[in-house]
Amino acid sequence: MLGLWLGRSDLDSIPKETLLQQLITFPDDCGGFYGCQAHCWGAIALAEFPQSQQAGTILETIVHWRFGQDSPELLSRRQGASVALLKTDRPLAIAALEKFLGTVSHPFSQWNGAYTLGKVLDPGNGVAVATLTALLQEIRGTALIIKLCHSLIQVQPGHPGAIATLEHLLATPLPPPLQRKAAYTLGKGAPDHPRAIAALAHLIQSSPPSTALAHQAWANLATLQPHHPLVLAASPPLPAPILARKRRPSPQTLPLEIQQQRLHQRLTQATHPAQRRRLAHRLGSLQPGHPAAVATLVELLRSPQPPGLYRRLGEDLRQVVVPEQLPGLVTQLRPLYQPPQPSPQPSSTAAVRQFQTIDNLLGHCAQALPYGQFRTAWKAADPAPPIA
Repeated sequence: MLGLWLGRSDLDSIPKETLLQQLITFPDDCGGFYGCQAHCWGAIALAEFPQSQQAGTILETIVHWRFGQDSPELLSRRQGASVALLKTDRPLAIAALEKFLGTVSHPFSQWNGAYTLGKVLDPGNGVAVATLTALLQEIRGTALIIKLCHSLIQVQPGHPGAIATLEHLLATPLPPPLQRKAAYTLGKGAPDHPRAIAALAHLIQSSPPSTALAHQAWANLATLQPHHPLVLAASPPLPAPILARKRRPSPQTLPLEIQQQRLHQRLTQATHPAQRRRLAHRLGSLQPGHPAAVATLVELLRSPQPPGLYRRLGEDLRQVVVPEQLPGLVTQLRPLYQPPQPSPQPSSTAAVRQFQTIDNLLGHCAQALPYGQFRTAWKAADPAPPIA
């Protein structure tokens, strides 16, 4: 509706500019989630009003949110900017990204921005190719170099610098997993490249057939050369863990109510965080919004955990929480929403992962709740009422 109104040719540009100004200056005093949404709506609306005098400023902010490195913890803002960049006016987005790549110095900002520009927005874009080519001379670490070559080949198929780099890597001693990745990337960029095919064939023949490496090398070779003798000679070798999982008998199906009772009982007795998360997720999957399941997941999220557990907790909560529980979730998570401040000492990985998960969950709530309801929950006094 917003885009249709801005696209009307019978309206003067002044009210359109006024509306865009109101969107990008939305007075959000509860975390900035709705201000971010409003700014992204303004960017998307430029698809119907690309001649706006504010277009450059709006998209400069969107590109910075998406690719800048000053606040990488703000995942909800980054995700919103990513969607807006794809839906806004394409020439404006291309120009904004080209300008960004000409000023930014952080290598991963350059990499991500150039890949989006040259792969998604403007395939083969010269600025994107030049940026990635320059990075290829700067990036260190074999795994990163292989990934960068893959990006270059995606942006410009058959890029000679990427092909030459991969050929050089395969001519040097590499750990087998990196050798496989380099060979497969080379084979995708230069179909039927003899060095890529030979490297994968060697890995298949020299690796024990039950290993994951043998299975991956066989699958890669089957993709590159489906009629290769090693592909036709045998079916793909399965890693031992997969075979073991296939032999594991499935549990007997029980009535839903009994399953819930047993899971609830096990949840009350469990002490290990990872086990409690799994049980809470299973219980919440059987009965979305189950109070014990939601309370357990929120409790785990609010307390110190290994870094890898936070993302799973966030995914579980998004799956099991029902709409009427969202305001309570906002109130409980708000005290922990403290964006890391610039400091000579970087935040711990666990603290960053916890904040990213909370930011993502609050962004999810902001997408689902009206501003007034979210703001009321945000301003509510702590301790919060239990989610039920």
